[in-house]
Amino acid sequence: MKSIILSTVVLLGLGTLLLADAASYGKQDPPVVGEGQSCGGFTQHPSTCAPGLHCQLDPSVPDRPGVCVKDEPVVSGEGGRCGGFMPNPPRCGRGLTCKLDPHIPDASGVCVAAKPPIAKEGEPCGGFTQNPSVCEAGLRCRHNPDVTDLPGECVRVY
Repeated sequence: MKSIILSTVVLLGLGTLLLADAASYGKQDPPVVGEGQSCGGFTQHPSTCAPGLHCQLDPSVPDRPGVCVKDEPVVSGEGGRCGGFMPNPPRCGRGLTCKLDPHIPDASGVCVAAKPPIAKEGEPCGGFTQNPSVCEAGLRCRHNPDVTDLPGECVRVY
């Protein structure tokens, strides 16, 4: 009787191993390829593009494999879409900033004219930064003449 139970346990164990192996048979991760290589398409185990690349397919024959090309940033003008939780989100052009909805931070925003922050006396101003602050009326931005890329300081005009 013990040998029958032992045989049954061994057979059940082997059966479980065979089923687990059969479930994973034929499954494999798609190969990741680089720029200029074939990707996607209606094939078994289509390759995917490496990070920083996307698969450009022929819109007239979408089943045919495409080619991996570099992600080019999309630059939006005023009123255009920007940001958002997605690969390679559009960004705003020069002089614009992306205004996001504070209630839905993952959603895209809208490009609006960037208004420079106003600095008070003694606060930093200017410099080689994005959207540098400007001095309020009656003040001017005094920079170090040796390092003009650094922010200056708002000082009173006499």
